[in-house]
Amino acid sequence: MGNYLFLLFLPLSLTVQLANAMLGELPVGVTVFDDASTILISAQNLGRNSPPGVCRIPSDVQAPFNGGSTPLSTPPMDSIVTYLALGVGYQNYTCDASSTDPPVPIGATANLFDVSCMAENTNFLAGLPRALQYMSPDSVVLAAVVLDKFTASINDTTNGFLLGSHYFTGSPAQATFDLSLMGGSIIQGAKLSSSTAPTTAPSMSVDWLRLGNITPVGIDTTNITDIYRVWTAGGQPGNCAKKAETLTIKYSAIYFFYS
Repeated sequence: MGNYLFLLFLPLSLTVQLANAMLGELPVGVTVFDDASTILISAQNLGRNSPPGVCRIPSDVQAPFNGGSTPLSTPPMDSIVTYLALGVGYQNYTCDASSTDPPVPIGATANLFDVSCMAENTNFLAGLPRALQYMSPDSVVLAAVVLDKFTASINDTTNGFLLGSHYFTGSPAQATFDLSLMGGSIIQGAKLSSSTAPTTAPSMSVDWLRLGNITPVGIDTTNITDIYRVWTAGGQPGNCAKKAETLTIKYSAIYFFYS
């Protein structure tokens, strides 16, 4: 959640005032916040008109295993989707050897937003990453924090849009997902299969993935076995412009967490 996590601990009125002040410093002004808020609200309204974070995902909901250029391997037959998240963040690369070499991936960082209430609205869900690509990840986080406080004040619940975070840690670096904001575990996984994004995806979109060999960091409260990254938008780098350059490329995706 980065620099905006402290807003979760402030009264709603002060949160909104600070949000407006922070967004006023952005070149695009408050419009970005309005647009991000509209998309996040629409995502929930297209669900079951329930407060965020409380929607049970139907047992027949599945990731689009065959939606990429080649099929992704599937999870065990008795697996069900227990978390559904919109990830918004950055894919990171280095250009260590030469400016003529292709960038080398070194991980990613992203915030995860709960979109479980729209699990059955596949078309809108698939379009969310594309819709958010023109917004900065910080503006999406800020919109989610304010809406999180607003819906909590109405529905008297601590659950909200903010689900957790995604990053890489360790040596060698492992994909890590922190779901502790919603009472889940911190888990790590490894790539089992991948597929290039379909031709209908935005240009320069990262691959679709299946992650497995899931291990918890600490106590396991989620029993996650597989994670799918699909409907990606952005994240692929261009060429290295100079040696020793670090590239940070914005991306969005939908993550299906299976138990």
